[in-house]
Amino acid sequence: MLIARAQAAVFFALLLLYAWLRLDPSLAYHCQQPLFFTGTAHLWAHLGFPGGPLEYVGAWLSQLLFYPWAGAALTAVSARLVGRAVGAWVTTAGRPRSPLWEMGPAALVLAQHSHCTHPIHLDLATAAGVAVAAAYGRHAPRAAAPRLAVFAALAALLWYAAYPAVALFAALAGLLEIRQTRRWPAALVCFAAIPLAALAYGYWRWLALGPALLALCPPLETWLADGGLDRAVPGILLYLLVAGSAIWPVRRPGAARPAHESGPKTALRVLGLPLLALLPALILSDGDARARVELDREARRENWGRVLEVGAGLDRCDPLQVYDIQQALYHRGALVDSLFAYPHVPRTAILTFDVNRPASLEALSHVLFQLGSVNKAEHLAHEALEIFGDRPSLLKRLVLINTLKGRRRAAGTFLGRLEMGLLHDAWARRHRQALERGSPWAGDAALTRVRARMPRADDPGYPSTEARLQILLAANRRNHMAFEYLMAHYLLAGRSDLVVANVARLGDFPERYGAAAIPRHCEEAFLLHVAGAGDAERSRATAILGGRQINPATVRRFEEFKRVLRAHGDDREAARGELGPSHGDTYWYYFAFSDPLSAPMGPEPPGAVNPQQ
Repeated sequence: MLIARAQAAVFFALLLLYAWLRLDPSLAYHCQQPLFFTGTAHLWAHLGFPGGPLEYVGAWLSQLLFYPWAGAALTAVSARLVGRAVGAWVTTAGRPRSPLWEMGPAALVLAQHSHCTHPIHLDLATAAGVAVAAAYGRHAPRAAAPRLAVFAALAALLWYAAYPAVALFAALAGLLEIRQTRRWPAALVCFAAIPLAALAYGYWRWLALGPALLALCPPLETWLADGGLDRAVPGILLYLLVAGSAIWPVRRPGAARPAHESGPKTALRVLGLPLLALLPALILSDGDARARVELDREARRENWGRVLEVGAGLDRCDPLQVYDIQQALYHRGALVDSLFAYPHVPRTAILTFDVNRPASLEALSHVLFQLGSVNKAEHLAHEALEIFGDRPSLLKRLVLINTLKGRRRAAGTFLGRLEMGLLHDAWARRHRQALERGSPWAGDAALTRVRARMPRADDPGYPSTEARLQILLAANRRNHMAFEYLMAHYLLAGRSDLVVANVARLGDFPERYGAAAIPRHCEEAFLLHVAGAGDAERSRATAILGGRQINPATVRRFEEFKRVLRAHGDDREAARGELGPSHGDTYWYYFAFSDPLSAPMGPEPPGAVNPQQ
């Protein structure tokens, strides 16, 4: 007994440390942004639909994720609750008690949380469904009619209070009927309760049967919603483990352990078993997912150095991470110098929304807001609000947008939502006071900067990325962010001619470029453009440079790039392999081995397309 208690204490300590130091629950808060509203209206709204009470409790508890230490404690406790519930269920199913039956499921719960998208209320639903099934197996009457009556009452209670738990309870209860009482009709009644619960839920919430059934099986819903099996594997394994414990044959227990063991053996059991049980969390953990969430969180905090540090280590990126990396490069003064040294998305305009990733709506809204395209930023923020609900970051963005546009009533509406929350009410009160003073952007350098970049005329419909950036520069020719994003867009599009044509605009930003400096990628685009051009075009391009000079080091790198290309002839893969380590961060490498987005703008002039010349 003492050894079992020591094992449990050691394992919980490991859960806590793992959740705190490796998972960082504040990443889950940033990814999910659960907003809990105080007041009875929010409570009564959740009491009005099946599963609402559990979601209400989960939203309240999820506020702890904002603080890493409190979030770690919450994650560890929820994992431990699931483990204890599974342990109770296993003994009910007739298996000998073992610490691994409690530790293994808890480790799988931690693996689920490693993706940062797994909500706390689903842990509570799993624990409730398994625990109620264990209690049903132990205490329900043996007579058929009273037993089914108890089952119906418990299923109805779970259906209302914790909807995702009812399917797990009904499935386990059906397995118990087969294993304990051999009553197949009763088992079929239990199994039939699952689609009936989904039908009732769909009728109540105006949902089709498919989505209602998926809500009863969170791992399957995760798999289908995210489009990948990796996030669903821990949950699927957990469900299979719980169900399998009632199906697999029970082995007869071996010989009893001696009453007294040596010190080393005891220490090995106390420390080794918890460490072994934690292996599923380590094996199934998704560190890349956490890194992507951390990158986005640090971008919202404007910790640009950390954004670039995390971004450089990512194996793959989608537009959401690319937006953040490009922002960081701009704010660190390196967007047109180091764009190709970091992950980017070839064949994609710099401000293109990915329809397959709705999460990029918020990131793109943030970029457009900083650029000064406030109307489009507002449109995307409302789209994201429609998809994700009242996220604090979206409500804050809409407060700032309506403040800049002078719509104080609209800003006050979003502030009212934030004031009802637990964690962002102080921010909301501070901004309401600024609104009431009549100078909401006074003393706020960021808002003042965005206000200076805003066009005074409405956007003409849905302009292209190039047109939008040109509109911003026409409104304020010293909008440095719009200029660098325009140049980066031309680079990604493979339009060296347009990069060269806009080099003269460097003079609008003497504090950034001085009288002679040229960003590295602009130098590379210039050299590529004139490499195959005629004398007239070369003279025209050189005249655009004015008094600015190409760095001799850039010229030497270009000559080496052309030499390697010529040496390999038509063997592009061999050239790519040799040039990658030395020239992989250059515009030439991107142009030669990617497929630039040239179609929307028309092809590059013939004299600039062959870097081997």
